[in-house]
Amino acid sequence: MRKLRKARTRSEKNRSDSLIAAELLERRYALTATPLLDQFTSAAMEAVARGELTSERWIVHKLGNNEFSSEGSCQRLTNFGGNAGWHADPIGTSFFRLQTSGIDSSHVVDWARNNHEHFLIEPDLPIQVQKTPNDPSLWRLYGLNNYGQSGGTTDADLDAPEAWDITTGSRDVVIGVIDSGVDINHPDLAANIWVNPGETPNNGIDDDGNGFIDDVNGWDFYDDDNTPNDGNGHGTHVAGTIGAVGNNNSGIAGVNWEVSILPLRFLGNDGSGWTSDAVAAVNYATMLKRDFGINVAATNNSWGGGGYSRTLDRAIEAANDQGIMFVAAAGNQGTNNDANPSYPTNYSSPNVISVAALNRNDNLASFSNYGATTVDVGAPGVSIYSTLPENLYGSFSGTSMAAPHVAGVVGLLNAAKPGISVTEVNNAILNTVDPLQSLNGKTLTGGRVNAASALTSLLGQLPTIEPIDNLIVSNTQTVNVPVDASDIDGDIILSLVVSESTSGAAPAAVTLDGSTITITPIEGRHGITIVSVTATDADSNTAAISFTVDTLQAIESEGTVTLSKDSFGKFYADETPIYNSAGSHIGEDTAFIQAGWKIGGVEVVNGTNRMLVYRDGDAHYWNLSSTWQYQSHSDFYTDGTSQYFDIETQFQADINNDGTVGNSFRSTLTP
Repeated sequence: MRKLRKARTRSEKNRSDSLIAAELLERRYALTATPLLDQFTSAAMEAVARGELTSERWIVHKLGNNEFSSEGSCQRLTNFGGNAGWHADPIGTSFFRLQTSGIDSSHVVDWARNNHEHFLIEPDLPIQVQKTPNDPSLWRLYGLNNYGQSGGTTDADLDAPEAWDITTGSRDVVIGVIDSGVDINHPDLAANIWVNPGETPNNGIDDDGNGFIDDVNGWDFYDDDNTPNDGNGHGTHVAGTIGAVGNNNSGIAGVNWEVSILPLRFLGNDGSGWTSDAVAAVNYATMLKRDFGINVAATNNSWGGGGYSRTLDRAIEAANDQGIMFVAAAGNQGTNNDANPSYPTNYSSPNVISVAALNRNDNLASFSNYGATTVDVGAPGVSIYSTLPENLYGSFSGTSMAAPHVAGVVGLLNAAKPGISVTEVNNAILNTVDPLQSLNGKTLTGGRVNAASALTSLLGQLPTIEPIDNLIVSNTQTVNVPVDASDIDGDIILSLVVSESTSGAAPAAVTLDGSTITITPIEGRHGITIVSVTATDADSNTAAISFTVDTLQAIESEGTVTLSKDSFGKFYADETPIYNSAGSHIGEDTAFIQAGWKIGGVEVVNGTNRMLVYRDGDAHYWNLSSTWQYQSHSDFYTDGTSQYFDIETQFQADINNDGTVGNSFRSTLTP
């Protein structure tokens, strides 16, 4: 349970319209991506060359005809490239896994430069099983996923990949960025910028009647206009951490891959602004939710100064009444907020979450304010890489960078459970932190926010459902498929959705009885059925799997074995694929069929698997192995011979189209 904050004495100022400054510390720009060497083909290797990333594992690819001893063997190569302590294991022709334990990464960079004509080399980075976006600079975001890059501590992060397995956010959730503005055209932000559904752009009319003309993407309270652009960089950086577009193969990903970022500018290009404009920005967000049903879940407030303001306090309380969280930076003075209050982070409304800054090793940043009763949680806030105006990126440090990590988690919680209350958000975030020694006695919770744990505590443990392999069934075969699903929180309910990817009537009837799916092919029909199964627990959490059922089309079904083909034209003996001598599954695209030969049937003759092939009045058998793989030709027959007609009898096929199946003669091939 969250402890109540200690009551604090409020010292009201006669001047409420006091000056406020953005909290920005240690700007560390990384604005260009100029390669250090043409041969460094990966951004990760360039990062190593710049000293931003270290590694003791590498992937090496030998170029051209440069021979290397022992290539292709399975033996470890010691002193690789003449370097003591470098050990390489072949992982394919011309590819090696190189280990350089205890070797400074700069030595590897130097070797790569000197040998770039013969070898490509790049760090061997970890790949997660969890849902991971394809944004190329994701590795820089240790705050989301820390695997030790740049000297960090593994798992000193928000557990974002684990959270993304649950939700990656929603554009139905709006997060206000009360700051210096946002570059709404940044390619990594544009798709996630809030759009006012009630406004027609640039018509000079207040279409929705909210008192703001053409507030299509928020409002600029500093200049009192509808263009909340960012001339400072601070607000754009904050916005990127909250919600840079994920999985767009560009730049970075925010805590939310999808979200609606509401730019509310009240700080000028010099990073300062007025309390009255901050009040107006908070009230604007409250008005959107209260009067127009806009789903504003939170505002991020990475600013401070000006002392206590009763009007700002009241504005934050009004936001609380509408269920809007107020996430605030703890401050960058390195002082105790319990003893020396800092605002707005020290306001005591239930919707306020105060955030301290941590470095990549889970240590409290030297500049970060703290407070055992007034600062709630810690989050990464040192050298945080994010978006900057004019399509750029860079690293900032400060509690200003820590707060948007938490605002982003609020966004995920609202995406996972729409309509969540302030109390639920507080409980989910504050009761699930990862405890840290560095925050013990320094914050209310003594821990770092954990996005995955917060989601799990809110939703309950998600149900699990084991995958089911795609099925091949004959048109006479009824199949029962067990569904293995469970949930540690209690019982689950299974539901079934069936669709067909082929035209016409359904090829099979699919029913669910308890935890067993029964698939019953319908006579005379064939094709693919797509089956989706969903497990729902008592908290309405779901897990789903899908698989396909390909009901085979029977070509010849007399005798001991049925010859069929699937929806892709591949042939089967009963449900067993038929292979050529190279082990490839034969089908209608096979060379001998393209040449005009047809498969007339498959049979077990005297214990041997055989396949009948015919064309233009000629027929012959192929012998196949026990796994129905072609081994050799067998006897050859011509139309008019007794053996030829006996083949027709055995397979009940009119091969020569004379209107008669077989005659009175018997072949020595028949049992």
